[in-house]
Amino acid sequence: MGIFEKYLSVWVFLAIVIGQSLGLVFPQQFQQIAIL
Repeated sequence: MGIFEKYLSVWVFLAIVIGQSLGLVFPQQFQQIAIL
């Protein structure tokens, strides 16, 4: 198994945390994207 497959749950967790953090820091930009 490669490093990506070995730590897949870690990558998913990090992506969720980063996405939520960016949504809190830049809510206007994400609302504009959601309109599309």
